[in-house]
Amino acid sequence: MNYLTLTIVLVITIINCSCEKLFPGSDKIPPAPVKYNSSFATMLDSLRYVLDLPALAGVIITDHTILFADAVGCRRYSGPMNVTKDDRSNLGSNTKAFTAVLLGTLVNDGSIRWTTPLSEIFPEFAGSMLSEYKDITLKSNLSHSAGFVRDPHLNFISTTPMEQRKEVVEWALKQSPQIKRGQFPYSNLGSIIAGSIAEKLTNKPFEDVLI
Repeated sequence: MNYLTLTIVLVITIINCSCEKLFPGSDKIPPAPVKYNSSFATMLDSLRYVLDLPALAGVIITDHTILFADAVGCRRYSGPMNVTKDDRSNLGSNTKAFTAVLLGTLVNDGSIRWTTPLSEIFPEFAGSMLSEYKDITLKSNLSHSAGFVRDPHLNFISTTPMEQRKEVVEWALKQSPQIKRGQFPYSNLGSIIAGSIAEKLTNKPFEDVLI
């Protein structure tokens, strides 16, 4: 594939709605969509309205440049339309999608397979990990179907994020599954493990590899 070929990536950041929206029986409604000078902004605002979001930001990029970038909506649900491109938004769990794409590129490069089990990825922990996790694959982990608990709970010994993630992996592989394998328990822990897998394959900190 020619890497100069146009590649379009749409990244959408959903801005958290205010607590008012969470109260049942609220009669507040989002502002109606409007037509902007930019067709991209008009599209975003239509999506914002249809999805019942307070605000929506998006960007379309290629290998070389940013084609479109805009933000629409209100900073407070049902408030005035005052969101701008310069507003700061919490990316939150969007990092999980970035991590999945990163692992996908490593699969594409032949560095790992979707079916590679954790016991093969982390042979140093193969002897201590629970049997339930030994044949958990990269795909299962990324799809929140490995059974890992939602969040890590441990006191770190290491001081660097890369070493701390390795501690999380060692800890996680010794914890009893929170749910039967194949079911969907949302797990932040699984994404931390995925980041550590990327680090192990590249021998670089996750933050550097992601860039």
